[in-house]
Amino acid sequence: MFLSTNNGMSWSSANSGLPLPDQFGNVASVMCFAVSGANLFAGTGGGGVFLSTNNGTSWTEAGLTNSRVGALAVSGTNLFAVTGRFLDSGVVFRTTDNGTNWTAASSGLPNMWVRCLAVKGTNLFACGDGGVFLSSDSGTSWSSVNARLPNTEVSSLAAAGTNLYAGTRHFAGYTLAVFLSTDFGTDWVVYNEGLTDTRVRVLVASGMYLLAQNDSGGVFLSRDSGKSWTTASSGLTNTYVSCLAVSTSSDGTGGTNLFVGTGYDGVFVSTNNGTNWNAVNSGLANTRVLSLAVSGTNLIAGTEGGVFLSTNRGTSWSPVKSGPIGTYVNSLVVGGAYIFAGTYNAGVFLSTNSGVNWTAVNSGLPKDQNGILPHVMCFAVSGANLFAGTDGGVFCTTNDGVSWTAVNTGLTNTSVEALAVSGAYLFAGTDGAGVWCRHLSEMITSVEPVVTELPHEFFVQQNYPNPFNPSTTITYALPKSSEVKLSVFDMLGREVSVLVGESKDAGVHQVKFDGSNLASGVYFYRLKAGVFVATKRLLLLR
Repeated sequence: MFLSTNNGMSWSSANSGLPLPDQFGNVASVMCFAVSGANLFAGTGGGGVFLSTNNGTSWTEAGLTNSRVGALAVSGTNLFAVTGRFLDSGVVFRTTDNGTNWTAASSGLPNMWVRCLAVKGTNLFACGDGGVFLSSDSGTSWSSVNARLPNTEVSSLAAAGTNLYAGTRHFAGYTLAVFLSTDFGTDWVVYNEGLTDTRVRVLVASGMYLLAQNDSGGVFLSRDSGKSWTTASSGLTNTYVSCLAVSTSSDGTGGTNLFVGTGYDGVFVSTNNGTNWNAVNSGLANTRVLSLAVSGTNLIAGTEGGVFLSTNRGTSWSPVKSGPIGTYVNSLVVGGAYIFAGTYNAGVFLSTNSGVNWTAVNSGLPKDQNGILPHVMCFAVSGANLFAGTDGGVFCTTNDGVSWTAVNTGLTNTSVEALAVSGAYLFAGTDGAGVWCRHLSEMITSVEPVVTELPHEFFVQQNYPNPFNPSTTITYALPKSSEVKLSVFDMLGREVSVLVGESKDAGVHQVKFDGSNLASGVYFYRLKAGVFVATKRLLLLR
Protein backbone atom coordinates (compact mmCIF):
# COMPACT_ATOMS: atom_id res chain seq x y z
CA MET A 1 0.00 0.00 0.00
CA PHE A 2 1.30 3.44 -0.93
CA LEU A 3 -0.09 6.93 -0.27
CA SER A 4 0.30 10.19 -2.18
CA THR A 5 -0.86 13.51 -0.77
CA ASN A 6 0.21 15.59 -3.79
CA ASN A 7 -1.64 14.05 -6.74
CA GLY A 8 0.96 11.36 -7.35
CA MET A 9 4.10 13.53 -7.45
CA SER A 10 5.55 11.52 -4.54
CA TRP A 11 4.54 8.39 -2.62
CA SER A 12 5.15 6.91 0.83
CA SER A 13 4.52 3.45 2.24
CA ALA A 14 1.21 3.05 4.10
CA ASN A 15 1.37 -0.55 5.36
CA SER A 16 1.27 -0.14 9.13
CA GLY A 17 -0.99 -2.89 10.46
CA LEU A 18 -1.32 -4.86 7.22
CA PRO A 19 -0.53 -8.59 7.61
CA LEU A 20 2.68 -10.35 6.56
CA PRO A 21 1.20 -13.53 5.07
CA ASP A 22 4.33 -15.43 3.97
CA GLN A 23 7.67 -16.57 5.38
CA PHE A 24 9.54 -13.90 3.45
CA GLY A 25 7.87 -11.00 5.27
CA ASN A 26 5.92 -9.81 2.23
CA VAL A 27 2.90 -7.66 2.91
CA ALA A 28 -0.40 -9.07 1.61
CA SER A 29 -1.32 -8.04 -1.94
CA VAL A 30 -3.89 -5.23 -1.93
CA MET A 31 -6.60 -6.24 -4.41
CA CYS A 32 -9.26 -3.53 -4.04
CA PHE A 33 -10.50 -0.50 -2.11
CA ALA A 34 -13.83 0.90 -0.95
CA VAL A 35 -14.66 4.20 0.77
CA SER A 36 -17.50 4.77 3.23
CA GLY A 37 -17.47 8.23 4.76
CA ALA A 38 -14.14 8.61 6.59
CA ASN A 39 -13.49 4.86 6.46
CA LEU A 40 -11.14 3.32 3.90
CA PHE A 41 -11.37 -0.44 3.37
CA ALA A 42 -8.77 -2.61 1.63
CA GLY A 43 -9.29 -6.14 0.37
CA THR A 44 -6.11 -8.20 0.42
CA GLY A 45 -4.87 -11.29 -1.38
CA GLY A 46 -4.89 -13.61 1.61
CA GLY A 47 -5.34 -11.49 4.71
CA GLY A 48 -9.00 -10.55 4.49
CA VAL A 49 -10.36 -7.00 4.89
CA PHE A 50 -8.58 -4.14 6.65
CA LEU A 51 -9.89 -0.76 7.80
CA SER A 52 -8.16 2.61 8.06
CA THR A 53 -9.81 5.67 9.61
CA ASN A 54 -6.79 7.94 9.07
CA ASN A 55 -6.16 7.86 5.32
CA GLY A 56 -3.94 4.78 5.45
CA THR A 57 -1.62 5.87 8.27
CA SER A 58 -2.56 2.69 10.13
CA TRP A 59 -4.75 -0.36 9.49
CA THR A 60 -6.76 -2.78 11.63
CA GLU A 61 -8.36 -6.12 10.77
CA ALA A 62 -11.97 -5.92 9.61
CA GLY A 63 -12.91 -9.56 9.21
CA LEU A 64 -12.82 -12.37 6.64
CA THR A 65 -9.37 -13.27 8.02
CA ASN A 66 -7.08 -15.33 5.75
CA SER A 67 -9.41 -14.84 2.76
CA ARG A 68 -8.56 -13.51 -0.67
CA VAL A 69 -10.84 -10.48 -1.14
CA GLY A 70 -10.99 -9.54 -4.82
CA ALA A 71 -13.79 -6.94 -4.81
CA LEU A 72 -15.39 -4.47 -2.40
CA ALA A 73 -18.44 -2.22 -2.76
CA VAL A 74 -20.33 0.18 -0.49
CA SER A 75 -24.09 0.67 -0.64
CA GLY A 76 -25.51 2.85 2.08
CA THR A 77 -24.48 1.33 5.43
CA ASN A 78 -23.61 -1.99 3.76
CA LEU A 79 -20.09 -3.10 2.81
CA PHE A 80 -19.90 -6.05 0.41
CA ALA A 81 -16.86 -8.24 -0.20
CA VAL A 82 -16.15 -11.06 -2.66
CA THR A 83 -13.86 -13.87 -1.50
CA GLY A 84 -12.35 -16.81 -3.38
CA ARG A 85 -9.14 -17.96 -5.03
CA PHE A 86 -8.30 -17.65 -8.71
CA LEU A 87 -10.90 -19.60 -10.77
CA ASP A 88 -12.66 -20.65 -7.55
CA SER A 89 -16.28 -19.72 -6.99
CA GLY A 90 -16.63 -16.27 -5.47
CA VAL A 91 -18.73 -15.86 -2.35
CA VAL A 92 -20.28 -12.48 -1.50
CA PHE A 93 -20.33 -11.36 2.15
CA ARG A 94 -22.01 -8.35 3.77
CA THR A 95 -21.26 -6.33 6.89
CA THR A 96 -23.25 -3.47 8.38
CA ASP A 97 -20.80 -2.69 11.20
CA ASN A 98 -17.54 -1.90 9.39
CA GLY A 99 -16.35 -5.48 9.37
CA THR A 100 -17.03 -6.56 12.95
CA ASN A 101 -19.54 -9.16 11.70
CA TRP A 102 -19.99 -10.64 8.24
CA THR A 103 -22.85 -12.70 6.78
CA ALA A 104 -23.03 -14.59 3.48
CA ALA A 105 -24.97 -12.76 0.76
CA SER A 106 -24.75 -15.13 -2.23
CA SER A 107 -28.18 -16.75 -2.36
CA GLY A 108 -29.10 -17.16 -6.03
CA LEU A 109 -25.59 -16.58 -7.39
CA PRO A 110 -24.31 -19.51 -9.47
CA ASN A 111 -21.04 -21.24 -8.75
CA MET A 112 -18.92 -18.68 -10.60
CA TRP A 113 -15.84 -16.55 -10.10
CA VAL A 114 -17.16 -13.11 -9.13
CA ARG A 115 -14.72 -10.54 -10.52
CA CYS A 116 -16.32 -7.25 -9.58
CA LEU A 117 -19.19 -5.46 -7.86
CA ALA A 118 -21.01 -2.26 -8.78
CA VAL A 119 -23.64 -0.24 -6.93
CA LYS A 120 -26.38 1.83 -8.56
CA GLY A 121 -28.77 3.37 -6.06
CA THR A 122 -30.22 0.48 -4.04
CA ASN A 123 -29.20 -2.06 -6.68
CA LEU A 124 -26.09 -4.20 -6.29
CA PHE A 125 -24.56 -5.86 -9.36
CA ALA A 126 -22.04 -8.72 -9.48
CA CYS A 127 -20.23 -9.96 -12.57
CA GLY A 128 -18.07 -12.93 -13.43
CA ASP A 129 -17.75 -15.86 -15.76
CA GLY A 130 -21.51 -16.46 -15.51
CA GLY A 131 -22.56 -12.99 -16.60
CA VAL A 132 -24.19 -10.16 -14.62
CA PHE A 133 -26.45 -10.64 -11.58
CA LEU A 134 -28.62 -8.15 -9.70
CA SER A 135 -29.62 -7.91 -6.06
CA SER A 136 -32.13 -5.28 -4.98
CA ASP A 137 -32.27 -6.46 -1.36
CA SER A 138 -28.72 -5.91 -0.13
CA GLY A 139 -27.47 -9.29 -1.28
CA THR A 140 -30.23 -11.40 0.30
CA SER A 141 -31.12 -12.78 -3.14
CA TRP A 142 -29.77 -12.50 -6.70
CA SER A 143 -31.22 -12.85 -10.18
CA SER A 144 -29.59 -13.08 -13.61
CA VAL A 145 -29.71 -9.98 -15.86
CA ASN A 146 -28.05 -11.35 -19.00
CA ALA A 147 -30.72 -10.80 -21.67
CA ARG A 148 -29.04 -10.16 -25.05
CA LEU A 149 -25.62 -10.35 -23.39
CA PRO A 150 -24.01 -12.86 -25.80
CA ASN A 151 -20.71 -13.07 -23.92
CA THR A 152 -21.15 -13.92 -20.24
CA GLU A 153 -17.40 -13.78 -19.57
CA VAL A 154 -17.80 -10.38 -17.88
CA SER A 155 -14.64 -8.86 -16.41
CA SER A 156 -15.76 -5.35 -15.47
CA LEU A 157 -18.80 -3.28 -14.53
CA ALA A 158 -19.38 0.47 -14.29
CA ALA A 159 -22.43 2.53 -13.38
CA ALA A 160 -22.69 6.10 -14.72
CA GLY A 161 -25.87 8.12 -14.53
CA THR A 162 -28.70 5.92 -15.76
CA ASN A 163 -26.29 3.65 -17.65
CA LEU A 164 -24.70 0.35 -16.65
CA TYR A 165 -21.70 -0.87 -18.67
CA ALA A 166 -20.30 -4.39 -18.83
CA GLY A 167 -16.89 -5.19 -20.29
CA THR A 168 -16.49 -8.74 -21.62
CA ARG A 169 -13.41 -10.89 -22.11
CA HIS A 170 -12.02 -12.32 -25.35
CA PHE A 171 -12.75 -15.94 -24.42
CA ALA A 172 -14.19 -19.07 -26.01
CA GLY A 173 -14.51 -17.47 -29.44
CA TYR A 174 -16.33 -14.35 -28.28
CA THR A 175 -15.24 -10.88 -29.33
CA LEU A 176 -14.07 -8.41 -26.72
CA ALA A 177 -16.74 -5.72 -26.42
CA VAL A 178 -18.48 -3.23 -24.16
CA PHE A 179 -22.24 -3.61 -23.55
CA LEU A 180 -24.68 -0.95 -22.33
CA SER A 181 -27.87 -1.31 -20.30
CA THR A 182 -30.17 1.61 -19.56
CA ASP A 183 -32.67 -0.46 -17.56
CA PHE A 184 -30.54 -1.95 -14.76
CA GLY A 185 -29.52 -4.99 -16.78
CA THR A 186 -32.95 -6.00 -18.10
CA ASP A 187 -31.64 -5.54 -21.64
CA TRP A 188 -28.18 -4.97 -23.13
CA VAL A 189 -26.89 -3.54 -26.40
CA VAL A 190 -23.37 -3.53 -27.84
CA TYR A 191 -21.78 -0.15 -27.12
CA ASN A 192 -18.90 -0.44 -29.61
CA GLU A 193 -20.72 -2.64 -32.10
CA GLY A 194 -19.07 -2.80 -35.50
CA LEU A 195 -15.44 -2.33 -34.48
CA THR A 196 -14.54 -5.95 -35.09
CA ASP A 197 -10.85 -5.71 -34.22
CA THR A 198 -9.31 -3.73 -31.35
CA ARG A 199 -5.94 -3.56 -33.11
CA VAL A 200 -6.55 -0.04 -34.41
CA ARG A 201 -3.94 1.12 -36.92
CA VAL A 202 -5.25 4.48 -38.16
CA LEU A 203 -7.53 7.20 -36.76
CA VAL A 204 -8.63 10.46 -38.37
CA ALA A 205 -11.26 13.06 -37.46
CA SER A 206 -13.44 14.47 -40.24
CA GLY A 207 -15.80 17.10 -38.86
CA MET A 208 -17.91 15.27 -36.28
CA TYR A 209 -16.83 11.88 -37.63
CA LEU A 210 -14.07 9.50 -36.58
CA LEU A 211 -12.61 7.01 -39.05
CA ALA A 212 -10.54 4.02 -37.95
CA GLN A 213 -8.69 1.19 -39.67
CA ASN A 214 -7.72 -2.20 -38.30
CA ASP A 215 -5.66 -5.10 -39.61
CA SER A 216 -8.22 -6.91 -41.72
CA GLY A 217 -11.51 -5.09 -41.98
CA GLY A 218 -10.73 -1.92 -43.95
CA VAL A 219 -12.22 1.39 -42.83
CA PHE A 220 -14.77 1.96 -40.04
CA LEU A 221 -16.82 5.12 -39.40
CA SER A 222 -18.18 6.46 -36.10
CA ARG A 223 -20.66 9.32 -35.86
CA ASP A 224 -20.83 9.32 -32.04
CA SER A 225 -17.25 9.85 -30.82
CA GLY A 226 -16.33 6.17 -31.01
CA LYS A 227 -19.34 4.66 -29.23
CA SER A 228 -20.39 2.67 -32.30
CA TRP A 229 -18.82 1.91 -35.68
CA THR A 230 -19.96 0.89 -39.17
CA THR A 231 -17.92 -0.40 -42.11
CA ALA A 232 -16.99 2.13 -44.81
CA SER A 233 -14.90 0.16 -47.34
CA SER A 234 -17.00 -0.08 -50.53
CA GLY A 235 -14.73 0.16 -53.60
CA LEU A 236 -11.48 -0.62 -51.81
CA THR A 237 -9.65 -3.41 -53.62
CA ASN A 238 -7.33 -3.84 -50.66
CA THR A 239 -8.73 -3.61 -47.12
CA TYR A 240 -5.29 -3.41 -45.52
CA VAL A 241 -5.45 0.37 -45.06
CA SER A 242 -2.25 1.92 -43.77
CA CYS A 243 -3.20 5.61 -43.59
CA LEU A 244 -6.06 8.13 -43.82
CA ALA A 245 -6.10 11.85 -44.67
CA VAL A 246 -8.77 14.56 -44.99
CA SER A 247 -8.77 17.38 -47.57
CA THR A 248 -11.38 20.14 -47.35
CA SER A 249 -12.22 21.94 -50.56
CA SER A 250 -10.92 25.53 -50.85
CA ASP A 251 -13.11 26.40 -53.85
CA GLY A 252 -16.10 27.48 -51.78
CA THR A 253 -18.09 24.29 -52.35
CA GLY A 254 -17.38 22.99 -48.86
CA GLY A 255 -16.68 19.51 -50.16
CA THR A 256 -14.45 17.11 -48.26
CA ASN A 257 -12.22 14.40 -49.75
CA LEU A 258 -11.06 11.44 -47.69
CA PHE A 259 -7.91 9.65 -48.86
CA VAL A 260 -6.65 6.22 -47.81
CA GLY A 261 -3.32 4.62 -48.55
CA THR A 262 -3.37 0.83 -48.86
CA GLY A 263 -0.69 -1.77 -48.29
CA TYR A 264 -0.40 -2.80 -51.95
CA ASP A 265 -2.97 -1.01 -54.16
CA GLY A 266 -1.97 2.62 -53.73
CA VAL A 267 -4.25 5.56 -52.87
CA PHE A 268 -8.07 5.75 -52.89
CA VAL A 269 -10.36 8.77 -52.53
CA SER A 270 -13.90 9.14 -51.17
CA THR A 271 -16.05 12.26 -51.51
CA ASN A 272 -18.94 10.92 -49.39
CA ASN A 273 -17.42 10.12 -45.97
CA GLY A 274 -16.34 6.61 -46.91
CA THR A 275 -19.53 5.39 -48.60
CA ASN A 276 -17.56 4.73 -51.82
CA TRP A 277 -13.87 4.76 -52.76
CA ASN A 278 -12.02 5.18 -56.11
CA ALA A 279 -8.34 4.54 -56.93
CA VAL A 280 -6.10 7.57 -57.75
CA ASN A 281 -2.66 6.15 -58.60
CA SER A 282 -1.48 7.68 -61.89
CA GLY A 283 2.31 8.21 -61.61
CA LEU A 284 2.55 6.57 -58.19
CA ALA A 285 5.55 4.32 -58.85
CA ASN A 286 5.37 2.63 -55.45
CA THR A 287 1.85 1.55 -54.46
CA ARG A 288 2.75 0.33 -50.97
CA VAL A 289 1.64 3.54 -49.29
CA LEU A 290 2.58 3.95 -45.62
CA SER A 291 1.53 7.57 -44.94
CA LEU A 292 -0.47 10.49 -46.34
CA ALA A 293 -0.60 14.22 -45.62
CA VAL A 294 -2.55 17.16 -47.06
CA SER A 295 -1.12 20.67 -47.52
CA GLY A 296 -3.58 23.00 -49.24
CA THR A 297 -4.27 21.40 -52.61
CA ASN A 298 -1.14 19.22 -52.32
CA LEU A 299 -1.33 15.58 -51.30
CA ILE A 300 1.89 13.92 -50.09
CA ALA A 301 2.38 10.14 -49.90
CA GLY A 302 5.12 8.35 -47.96
CA THR A 303 5.87 4.90 -49.38
CA GLU A 304 8.41 2.11 -49.11
CA GLY A 305 10.11 3.84 -52.03
CA GLY A 306 10.25 7.42 -50.76
CA VAL A 307 7.95 10.45 -50.96
CA PHE A 308 5.50 11.29 -53.78
CA LEU A 309 3.60 14.54 -54.39
CA SER A 310 0.25 15.27 -56.04
CA THR A 311 -0.82 18.86 -56.72
CA ASN A 312 -4.30 17.90 -58.00
CA ARG A 313 -5.83 15.81 -55.19
CA GLY A 314 -4.38 12.52 -56.39
CA THR A 315 -5.21 12.77 -60.10
CA SER A 316 -1.47 12.42 -60.86
CA TRP A 317 1.73 11.91 -58.84
CA SER A 318 5.45 12.72 -59.14
CA PRO A 319 8.37 11.57 -56.94
CA VAL A 320 10.10 13.98 -54.57
CA LYS A 321 13.80 13.69 -55.46
CA SER A 322 15.17 14.25 -51.95
CA GLY A 323 13.72 12.55 -48.90
CA PRO A 324 14.39 11.48 -45.30
CA ILE A 325 17.13 9.00 -44.50
CA GLY A 326 15.85 5.58 -45.52
CA THR A 327 12.92 4.93 -47.80
CA TYR A 328 10.37 3.73 -45.24
CA VAL A 329 8.31 6.86 -44.50
CA ASN A 330 5.82 5.63 -41.88
CA SER A 331 4.07 8.94 -41.21
CA LEU A 332 3.64 12.46 -42.57
CA VAL A 333 2.03 15.60 -41.21
CA VAL A 334 1.79 19.22 -42.35
CA GLY A 335 1.97 22.04 -39.82
CA GLY A 336 1.77 25.46 -41.45
CA ALA A 337 4.70 25.73 -43.89
CA TYR A 338 6.41 22.69 -42.35
CA ILE A 339 6.18 19.01 -43.27
CA PHE A 340 7.26 16.37 -40.75
CA ALA A 341 8.15 12.79 -41.71
CA GLY A 342 8.32 9.86 -39.31
CA THR A 343 10.61 7.05 -40.39
CA TYR A 344 11.50 3.50 -39.50
CA ASN A 345 14.46 3.55 -37.03
CA ALA A 346 15.60 7.07 -37.99
CA GLY A 347 13.17 9.27 -36.04
CA VAL A 348 11.59 12.51 -37.29
CA PHE A 349 12.63 14.73 -40.22
CA LEU A 350 11.52 18.26 -41.12
CA SER A 351 11.11 19.94 -44.49
CA THR A 352 10.40 23.65 -44.88
CA ASN A 353 10.32 23.63 -48.70
CA SER A 354 7.63 21.12 -49.72
CA GLY A 355 9.89 18.10 -49.29
CA VAL A 356 12.90 19.19 -51.37
CA ASN A 357 15.26 19.13 -48.35
CA TRP A 358 15.02 17.46 -44.93
CA THR A 359 16.77 17.76 -41.54
CA ALA A 360 16.61 15.46 -38.51
CA VAL A 361 14.72 16.82 -35.46
CA ASN A 362 15.05 14.11 -32.78
CA SER A 363 16.20 15.82 -29.56
CA GLY A 364 14.35 14.22 -26.64
CA LEU A 365 13.24 11.07 -28.46
CA PRO A 366 14.56 7.98 -26.64
CA LYS A 367 17.07 5.52 -28.09
CA ASP A 368 17.42 1.84 -27.26
CA GLN A 369 20.61 0.16 -26.04
CA ASN A 370 21.85 0.04 -29.64
CA GLY A 371 21.31 3.74 -30.22
CA ILE A 372 18.24 3.13 -32.41
CA LEU A 373 15.49 5.75 -32.42
CA PRO A 374 11.84 4.65 -32.03
CA HIS A 375 9.67 3.85 -35.03
CA VAL A 376 7.58 6.98 -35.59
CA MET A 377 4.22 5.65 -36.74
CA CYS A 378 1.90 8.68 -36.76
CA PHE A 379 1.46 12.40 -36.07
CA ALA A 380 -1.29 14.77 -34.93
CA VAL A 381 -1.35 18.58 -34.78
CA SER A 382 -3.16 20.88 -32.35
CA GLY A 383 -2.38 24.55 -32.95
CA ALA A 384 1.38 25.00 -32.57
CA ASN A 385 1.74 21.62 -30.88
CA LEU A 386 2.82 18.45 -32.68
CA PHE A 387 2.30 14.93 -31.29
CA ALA A 388 4.19 11.85 -32.50
CA GLY A 389 2.99 8.30 -31.89
CA THR A 390 5.81 5.76 -31.67
CA ASP A 391 6.42 2.19 -30.58
CA GLY A 392 7.56 3.77 -27.29
CA GLY A 393 4.54 5.99 -26.64
CA VAL A 394 3.37 9.52 -27.47
CA PHE A 395 5.73 12.52 -27.60
CA CYS A 396 4.92 16.24 -27.89
CA THR A 397 6.89 19.16 -29.32
CA THR A 398 5.92 22.82 -29.01
CA ASN A 399 8.89 24.16 -30.97
CA ASP A 400 8.64 22.49 -34.39
CA GLY A 401 10.66 19.43 -33.40
CA VAL A 402 13.60 21.18 -31.73
CA SER A 403 12.82 19.12 -28.61
CA TRP A 404 10.31 16.39 -27.64
CA THR A 405 8.68 15.40 -24.34
CA ALA A 406 6.97 12.09 -23.46
CA VAL A 407 3.22 12.40 -22.64
CA ASN A 408 2.28 8.81 -21.77
CA THR A 409 0.59 9.08 -18.38
CA GLY A 410 -2.31 6.61 -18.20
CA LEU A 411 -1.47 4.89 -21.50
CA THR A 412 -1.11 1.18 -20.67
CA ASN A 413 -0.08 0.19 -24.20
CA THR A 414 2.67 2.45 -25.58
CA SER A 415 2.76 0.93 -29.05
CA VAL A 416 0.83 3.80 -30.69
CA GLU A 417 -0.01 3.47 -34.36
CA ALA A 418 -2.68 6.15 -34.84
CA LEU A 419 -3.34 9.65 -33.49
CA ALA A 420 -6.16 12.13 -34.10
CA VAL A 421 -7.22 15.42 -32.49
CA SER A 422 -10.96 15.91 -32.07
CA GLY A 423 -12.21 18.91 -30.10
CA ALA A 424 -10.29 19.12 -26.82
CA TYR A 425 -9.00 15.55 -26.92
CA LEU A 426 -6.14 13.56 -28.45
CA PHE A 427 -7.19 10.03 -29.50
CA ALA A 428 -4.59 7.24 -29.74
CA GLY A 429 -5.06 3.93 -31.55
CA THR A 430 -2.84 1.22 -30.08
CA ASP A 431 -1.46 -2.12 -31.20
CA GLY A 432 -3.84 -4.41 -29.32
CA ALA A 433 -5.49 -2.20 -26.69
CA GLY A 434 -8.05 -0.33 -28.80
CA VAL A 435 -8.59 3.45 -28.73
CA TRP A 436 -7.56 5.76 -25.87
CA CYS A 437 -8.12 9.48 -25.38
CA ARG A 438 -6.60 12.21 -23.25
CA HIS A 439 -7.49 15.87 -22.71
CA LEU A 440 -5.09 18.13 -24.61
CA SER A 441 -4.77 20.53 -21.67
CA GLU A 442 -3.10 17.75 -19.66
CA MET A 443 -0.23 17.63 -22.15
CA ILE A 444 0.21 21.21 -23.37
CA THR A 445 -0.04 24.55 -21.64
CA SER A 446 -2.69 26.14 -23.83
CA VAL A 447 -5.18 24.75 -26.31
CA GLU A 448 -7.82 26.67 -28.19
CA PRO A 449 -9.79 24.10 -30.21
CA VAL A 450 -11.83 25.55 -33.04
CA VAL A 451 -15.43 24.32 -33.03
CA THR A 452 -17.04 24.76 -36.46
CA GLU A 453 -20.07 22.49 -36.09
CA LEU A 454 -22.84 22.22 -33.52
CA PRO A 455 -22.87 19.08 -31.36
CA HIS A 456 -25.06 16.23 -32.62
CA GLU A 457 -26.12 15.16 -29.12
CA PHE A 458 -26.22 16.19 -25.47
CA PHE A 459 -23.16 15.25 -23.45
CA VAL A 460 -21.18 16.28 -20.39
CA GLN A 461 -17.47 15.57 -20.12
CA GLN A 462 -15.51 14.51 -17.07
CA ASN A 463 -14.30 17.57 -15.20
CA TYR A 464 -10.65 18.58 -15.62
CA PRO A 465 -8.51 18.47 -13.62
CA ASN A 466 -9.79 15.60 -11.49
CA PRO A 467 -8.83 15.31 -8.65
CA PHE A 468 -8.73 19.10 -8.22
CA ASN A 469 -7.80 21.76 -5.66
CA PRO A 470 -9.61 24.09 -5.39
CA SER A 471 -11.14 24.62 -8.85
CA THR A 472 -11.98 22.53 -11.90
CA THR A 473 -13.71 22.99 -15.27
CA ILE A 474 -16.81 21.15 -16.52
CA THR A 475 -17.57 21.04 -20.26
CA TYR A 476 -20.98 20.19 -21.68
CA ALA A 477 -22.63 20.32 -25.11
CA LEU A 478 -26.14 21.15 -26.30
CA PRO A 479 -27.38 20.29 -29.81
CA LYS A 480 -30.18 22.85 -29.38
CA SER A 481 -31.13 25.71 -27.08
CA SER A 482 -32.21 24.28 -23.72
CA GLU A 483 -33.07 25.13 -20.14
CA VAL A 484 -29.96 23.98 -18.29
CA LYS A 485 -29.34 23.21 -14.64
CA LEU A 486 -25.86 22.10 -13.61
CA SER A 487 -25.51 21.37 -9.89
CA VAL A 488 -22.97 19.85 -7.52
CA PHE A 489 -23.99 17.43 -4.74
CA ASP A 490 -22.19 15.88 -1.79
CA MET A 491 -22.14 12.17 -0.91
CA LEU A 492 -25.42 12.54 1.01
CA GLY A 493 -27.22 13.97 -2.01
CA ARG A 494 -27.30 17.54 -0.71
CA GLU A 495 -27.00 20.27 -3.33
CA VAL A 496 -23.90 22.32 -2.47
CA SER A 497 -23.66 24.52 -5.56
CA VAL A 498 -25.70 25.52 -8.63
CA LEU A 499 -23.28 26.31 -11.46
CA VAL A 500 -25.84 26.96 -14.23
CA GLY A 501 -29.55 27.65 -13.93
CA GLU A 502 -30.73 29.33 -17.11
CA SER A 503 -31.41 28.88 -20.81
CA LYS A 504 -28.31 28.22 -22.93
CA ASP A 505 -27.79 28.33 -26.69
CA ALA A 506 -26.74 25.29 -28.71
CA GLY A 507 -23.00 24.65 -28.63
CA VAL A 508 -20.18 23.62 -26.32
CA HIS A 509 -20.07 25.37 -22.94
CA GLN A 510 -17.58 25.43 -20.08
CA VAL A 511 -18.15 26.37 -16.45
CA LYS A 512 -15.68 26.63 -13.59
CA PHE A 513 -16.45 25.09 -10.20
CA ASP A 514 -14.60 26.49 -7.17
CA GLY A 515 -14.56 24.18 -4.15
CA SER A 516 -12.65 26.53 -1.83
CA ASN A 517 -15.40 26.43 0.79
CA LEU A 518 -15.87 22.64 0.72
CA ALA A 519 -14.14 19.83 2.55
CA SER A 520 -12.03 17.25 0.72
CA GLY A 521 -13.98 14.31 -0.60
CA VAL A 522 -16.12 12.88 -3.36
CA TYR A 523 -18.82 15.03 -4.95
CA PHE A 524 -21.16 14.59 -7.91
CA TYR A 525 -22.25 17.00 -10.63
CA ARG A 526 -25.51 16.58 -12.53
CA LEU A 527 -26.46 18.18 -15.84
CA LYS A 528 -30.16 18.47 -16.68
CA ALA A 529 -30.95 19.90 -20.13
CA GLY A 530 -34.51 19.31 -21.28
CA VAL A 531 -35.11 15.56 -20.86
CA PHE A 532 -31.37 14.80 -20.84
CA VAL A 533 -29.85 14.02 -17.45
CA ALA A 534 -26.27 12.90 -16.74
CA THR A 535 -24.27 12.60 -13.53
CA LYS A 536 -20.50 12.32 -13.01
CA ARG A 537 -18.20 12.15 -10.00
CA LEU A 538 -15.48 14.64 -9.04
CA LEU A 539 -12.86 14.47 -6.29
CA LEU A 540 -11.68 17.46 -4.23
CA LEU A 541 -8.28 16.91 -2.58
CA ARG A 542 -6.75 19.49 -0.25
